[in-house]
Amino acid sequence: MRRAGPLAVVALVVAATVAVAAAASRAADARAITDATLTWALNDTASAGAHFGGCNFLSAGTAGDAGSPGLWTRADPAPGYATQAGHVVVEKPDTAGAYRRPTWDTRCTGPDGATALTTTTSSKTRVRIGGGSGTLDPSAHTATIAWTGSFTSVLYGGLVYWTASDPVLTVRADGTGTLRATLSGYGTSPADPSRWVALAPATVTLATLTGIGLAGSGFTARPDYRGVAVTTDPADNAQLRTGADWGSFPQDFVDFQHRTGESSYWYSSGLSDATKVAAPLTVSYSVPAGPSPSPSRSPSPSRSPSAAVTTGPASCALTGGVRGGSLTWGFKKSFRAYVAAGFPANRIAASGGATILDEDLAVNGAAGSGAYRWPFVSSSAYTSPDVFSVQYGGSVEFSYPAHFFDVTIANPKVVVSGAAGVLYADVSLTVTQPGQPPATSAHAAEALATIDLAGTGPVSDGTGIRRVLHTAIADVDSFSFNGTPFYTAGEALDDATVLLSGCTTATGTAGTRSAGTPPSATPGATGLVPALKRRPTPSATGAPAAVPSTADPGPQPLIPSLNPRPDARGADRPAAGTPAWLPWLVGGVLLAGAGLLIVRAGRRGRPSGEGSAE
Repeated sequence: MRRAGPLAVVALVVAATVAVAAAASRAADARAITDATLTWALNDTASAGAHFGGCNFLSAGTAGDAGSPGLWTRADPAPGYATQAGHVVVEKPDTAGAYRRPTWDTRCTGPDGATALTTTTSSKTRVRIGGGSGTLDPSAHTATIAWTGSFTSVLYGGLVYWTASDPVLTVRADGTGTLRATLSGYGTSPADPSRWVALAPATVTLATLTGIGLAGSGFTARPDYRGVAVTTDPADNAQLRTGADWGSFPQDFVDFQHRTGESSYWYSSGLSDATKVAAPLTVSYSVPAGPSPSPSRSPSPSRSPSAAVTTGPASCALTGGVRGGSLTWGFKKSFRAYVAAGFPANRIAASGGATILDEDLAVNGAAGSGAYRWPFVSSSAYTSPDVFSVQYGGSVEFSYPAHFFDVTIANPKVVVSGAAGVLYADVSLTVTQPGQPPATSAHAAEALATIDLAGTGPVSDGTGIRRVLHTAIADVDSFSFNGTPFYTAGEALDDATVLLSGCTTATGTAGTRSAGTPPSATPGATGLVPALKRRPTPSATGAPAAVPSTADPGPQPLIPSLNPRPDARGADRPAAGTPAWLPWLVGGVLLAGAGLLIVRAGRRGRPSGEGSAE
């Protein structure tokens, strides 16, 4: 056997070195993902009206065992209907297109929250799962992202349901992908309505994808469905393979649904096939910057002295996405004035990194009546100043003991696409009336406000890019008691300013103060945010109404009957003659004690045949 000559040995060493270097380069380009979000509605059938049971709907979390086929109630099964469980949120669009969590009473209604769904309409409800983590390699065009959490798909109002847990997305170099999850649930059958069997959990393909691009901060893709052929069980309806919408969810998914008794909801069978087509799914995330090239191997290009710099220093450029910044937003100035100008026991306090500013004071000289700065936490998407998603932290609490309420707004998230967007936040309202236990309504990751960017544009400086956002109330449920909202949808809130920065240290600290320190600035002082202006509101004749004066309005409670006396700031009590038990009035709404009547529906047998879509 001949031994390899010196040149052959050198060639082998060089080849091995190149291979090792290439592998090291690919490994070095792998990025850790920690904030991925998966958003998906499955298909229109999953949230359509049903022939029996009201509607099909989605619920957050893993549903408990109902024990037999029957309609869900508020309390059965347990756990049962929920719109948030851990990282999982269930939400549906309203008439303005803003997504917010439905309630038990609105889950079977259209965007207006009142019109009942029919078998030909869908609420477009979707699940949103945050906190996904994994790796993404832009060079290899591969990714693996996993989420922790569950959602449940319910048909016929609860007669049939199954749960998907801990989905995992795998993207391959050819742009194809697979979304898999652990499925569980209960089996029944149209032929035997009494059948009820707990199904063993199984790892199943929810969706297969093609043409996935990983160049940005996420992607939207419609899962493969049209033209996908499956083999159906002889006991199920055969697949129809004609028409524009013939197709199917993946084979193993259909096989699992045969065990639940609802397989033909997920492939074309000749009945309502257009509603069965898989809905687009969206995955968003922020991509950490890769390793910087060595200066000796990749020298920095020269720049003409006249070249414009639009995003400040290179370290603050948004080439690697949003890595810092802040949100400046005071929620609603009249509400700040209402609390700050009330009794001495009232309190506005910021915590968790949020700060109260000396800007846009609602009441002259009143500590805590300024706008708020919310600190940057993470960003799951950034394409341009017109397309981004940023999570902020901190909380602000409004306490008015004499009017029995405590409101907390926390962890706002700004999602902008084009000229519109949504501001999400955690909102908690606690009402404590005399002689009654506190009643708390908490909403997490609620679509609190709509965002309008009309008439605004990005402004760059040395710390990043700033944008002014016009906001208006979207979620009236978070500010409701006993089913009555305090505000109306579309009511104007304060303008907000976002600072989008590539610098982790950029926060926009000008004008801040400690939460417990009295403000030192005058109402006319300017800082990071200019004096907030309201857009003109059209009058009854269509002409713009007069813009409100920017002069200090003084104490402005929400309704005239609660105007404080001139000496109200010196005594923690309502005006003379006002009963101490005066209910909280907001906008003319009486907030009295709430009574809860729960009527448990009897279990009813399942009708034969397919459901809403069928």
